[in-house]
Amino acid sequence: MIIRSGLIRNRDGVDFAAFSEHWRHVHGPLALRVEAMRAYRRNHILTRLPAPQGDGLHRVDGISNSGLTTSSRCASQWSPPNSVHASRTFVGFSPT
Repeated sequence: MIIRSGLIRNRDGVDFAAFSEHWRHVHGPLALRVEAMRAYRRNHILTRLPAPQGDGLHRVDGISNSGLTTSSRCASQWSPPNSVHASRTFVGFSPT
């Protein structure tokens, strides 16, 4: 099984409760519809350590872990248009 991790950034102005609710009840079930998906885990960031100003790091509000059957299936499932569609349905999607 291939494990793919993603760093999730919530959209500015969306509170944590709405972000969590959408990830749990809309995006999570959508991710499980991917044919090669065998596991999907959501890890919400609840507390952050302070980062120095100008360090170039972006905010991370969650980390996803996707378990897929094989690398070839993983590549086809996470290539456009599949990956773009899944990302746009996520309330935290940020194109930058």
